[in-house]
Amino acid sequence: MATVPAQPGCASVRDSCPPADATASSPEASSRMRPALVLLIAAAIGPLAAAEFFNINAISPVPIGAGARAMGVGGAFAAIADDATASTHNPAGMAQLDLPEIAASFGIYHDQFRQDGGTTQDQTAFALDHLSAIWPFFAGFQQTVGVAWQRQYDFTRAFSESSTSVFVDDSDPGNPTTFSTTIDESFDQRGSFSNIALSWAAELAPTVSVGVTGRVWNDALTGASHYRQDRFIVVNDEISDLLNGSFLATNTSDLHTLVSVDEGYSADFGVLWRALPALNVALTIKPRYRLHLREKTSASVNGAAPASDAPARAIYSYPTSAVVAAAWRIGDQRTIALDLGWTRWSELSIESVGVEGSPLSPVVDTADQEDSYSVRLGGEQLFILPSAVLAVRAGAFYEGLPGLTQAQLSEDARATTEHYFGLAAGLGLGFRHLVYDLAVQWRFANNVGSGVLAASDRSVDINSLNARLGLAWQW
Repeated sequence: MATVPAQPGCASVRDSCPPADATASSPEASSRMRPALVLLIAAAIGPLAAAEFFNINAISPVPIGAGARAMGVGGAFAAIADDATASTHNPAGMAQLDLPEIAASFGIYHDQFRQDGGTTQDQTAFALDHLSAIWPFFAGFQQTVGVAWQRQYDFTRAFSESSTSVFVDDSDPGNPTTFSTTIDESFDQRGSFSNIALSWAAELAPTVSVGVTGRVWNDALTGASHYRQDRFIVVNDEISDLLNGSFLATNTSDLHTLVSVDEGYSADFGVLWRALPALNVALTIKPRYRLHLREKTSASVNGAAPASDAPARAIYSYPTSAVVAAAWRIGDQRTIALDLGWTRWSELSIESVGVEGSPLSPVVDTADQEDSYSVRLGGEQLFILPSAVLAVRAGAFYEGLPGLTQAQLSEDARATTEHYFGLAAGLGLGFRHLVYDLAVQWRFANNVGSGVLAASDRSVDINSLNARLGLAWQW
């Protein structure tokens, strides 16, 4: 077999790469190979051209959350919210705290994706999720202030794929020509969008407290409001016939993209009402907010020196959401909590170059992204030990998230609601000043991710097993 090396002469992503110099044994074979090479190079460059458009490629648009205790009860925490993570779940809950507290939580996240064809891919990430400090004080009435750093959205995603297509031209029955193209792609994406939050809560009456959290998302301040994509594609194109033998051309494309939050601000509002001595009722509202993004892309084709495009900019809008919750304390040692959530997904959008559309797909109208709901149910049982308090927790949840229908062609996809379910369990051990919390969560969904986590005509089954460790110190 004669091998035709790819030519490394492309200086820019938008330059046309000349076809490799195929040393075929006949002009006829060379002329037949040239159209194939043109298609080959287009396949190699095509993915790079897509770098001009933003793709918010997250596993889930749902915030990560904060604290192992909240994870252990399935996220049903808005009407409990009595620790240093309250600024995330319901800032009004901070007014319940009597002592200053600092807290941190760390997470291990393992995701498994099983595609329709049976291919399974796994990825694991470890990250610091949350740091916070709160300080209660009395100034005319009971108040609390807090500061927090939180990793809100995770973009960890990695996969490798290989596909082969074969075409046989039998227009010459005596010498049929076979065209074969193999594309190998590896994709690695890591990073997050994080924020720094300032919170305030006040007890307006013995049974009513209110709170607000303001968030700054700028990468320059958080240090972790960005993610990086590394994508490498190898395209092998082979042509063969009986008279001329086989010829192989190889082209490569290497794309690196950095997406960061230049500027973004948001706010959370919460109310906590002690309706009965053993019953808390809560309401939280998170209005729509916008993140101003910047994307830097560099690309190399066939080993040429990397070429960088001018930074692109976009505005990512996250929708309004609200939670109504209740927590019922049974005696002094048992609590049952329920959170009901709503999200206006029609507000989920991305605007670039004056054009606004859905982050899921440019062919989807944001108005077609239906509102969805979530249900979270959890409980906590305390056991009083001689020198500590042991907490046992469990929870379950359902989330409706925006997605795309399966379609043979991506332009035929339509918006739909995908259904995710989860179970959680946790333990806590509290001493006089120090509290340890540990939680595990299993989150799963079937036939989801078309056009986002898989090709438009495929879907994936997702199984996520997450663990979180939390530490808190009170004084």
